[in-house]
Amino acid sequence: MASKYIKHGSFRDHVAAIKPLLSSKSLSTSPRLIVLYGTSDLLLNETARLLREQAKACHAATTNLEATAINEATLTAMTQQASLFEPASFYLVRRTEAAKSLGKILGSLRDVEFSGNHLCFVYQGDSIAAALKTALTKLKAVFVPCFVPWPNEIPQVIASLAEQIGLKLLPEVAPLLISANGDDLAKNHNELRRLHCIFGSNAGPLGAAEISPHLGLLRENESVQLERLLIQKQWAKAYALSANLIARGEKALPLVALLANHCRTVLKLTAANERGVSPQALATAANVPPFVVKTYQPYLSRMTNPLPYEKALGLCQEADHLLKSERFSEDLVVTRIIDAIASS
Repeated sequence: MASKYIKHGSFRDHVAAIKPLLSSKSLSTSPRLIVLYGTSDLLLNETARLLREQAKACHAATTNLEATAINEATLTAMTQQASLFEPASFYLVRRTEAAKSLGKILGSLRDVEFSGNHLCFVYQGDSIAAALKTALTKLKAVFVPCFVPWPNEIPQVIASLAEQIGLKLLPEVAPLLISANGDDLAKNHNELRRLHCIFGSNAGPLGAAEISPHLGLLRENESVQLERLLIQKQWAKAYALSANLIARGEKALPLVALLANHCRTVLKLTAANERGVSPQALATAANVPPFVVKTYQPYLSRMTNPLPYEKALGLCQEADHLLKSERFSEDLVVTRIIDAIASS
């Protein structure tokens, strides 16, 4: 089944819409009704977080709630300030797309009923439902698009996320992160947070020389591909993939860890399979998840000699020590281990 089409949008439009909301010194001059909408989970969540921080900085009381919990009575209470002596409130309303009757409820609200409180609706989806959008527009809501950015805008998004976290990065770093993690914003954001834990907010600006040593984790799809090639005994393709990864700048240690895990899995499953147990019992006996057994089982019958895997596992242990203590050809280290496995 084909994957659902994800609607993209301009990150420039997102920045233009959110910048005035975040630059205000006081919520008193900001819009009373804000709508974050789009297809990017990361932009929706991060923008909501920034607005909440802005509200707290202005001494507003912040409250999270589900849109499905709103009715006419609760909406009236949310839009009216309880007392002149109490701070204004900032309500962050999530899962707005699930509240099918919200448009009708908002339609009963008059613009003049707004006082000092603020409502921020988070709507995940390609487009806002017509009735709800009409009601929000009549209430003079400010709409902030949060769509998955176009691929050519990913470096700009990464730079913006780094700035929000407190990382100072040179322009050369964004392509490096994309090369290591792809264009998945969530993965790149997690990587930026990890880098912030390493370097802190006072370091920088950081360039490729500082960042590269900390980008040693393989991309998930490449890890799966290499393991599949090993299982299917497509040695030439496994050599080529590992060589390309190292030439691209990947470190050998993650590759060695993957090879060691492959060898341990094969040895455990082979030992358990010799007892002639069922797949479910095989997973229990080898202490591996059932999906691993399903992946490896078609090739266990071809296993005639486990000794090459034992030898390769020993080479993995040697390689781990060697790579951490000496300067050595990383390509050669990985090739030796695959050679050992290929002799099976």
